[in-house]
Amino acid sequence: MSGKSRLPHWPPPLTNHPFIAAKPSPPKATKAASPNSYEEDNHASIAHPYSMSSPLVDVWEAAASSPFSPTIGKNTQFTVGFLLLFASLVLTTIFSLNRSVANLPVLGVPASLAFGFGAVYMICAVGVYV
Repeated sequence: MSGKSRLPHWPPPLTNHPFIAAKPSPPKATKAASPNSYEEDNHASIAHPYSMSSPLVDVWEAAASSPFSPTIGKNTQFTVGFLLLFASLVLTTIFSLNRSVANLPVLGVPASLAFGFGAVYMICAVGVYV
């Protein structure tokens, strides 16, 4: 084999690599910035189709002054969740003993709703640690 290899130099030089920062260019001369120059340059000519209207801003500010208070507090979520899960177990047992279409809206639907809400309240009460 001759002294020169036909393979390119490895690793290739990183002159035009996208993750290697290029030498910074000198700063460009800019006009004196007014207090609203950013808004004038970037936002004045843009029409935002989803901009917040004034009544929505008023509702937002009014909601900020009144904190959220849940119907069922944190101290009672475990009790409510347990009672709903227990009620779903009882209703499901009664429905399974006498299955009919007439008992479906009377026992089946309330049992499934009690299980769903009870599971959510129990998850909120004890937390999920995965």
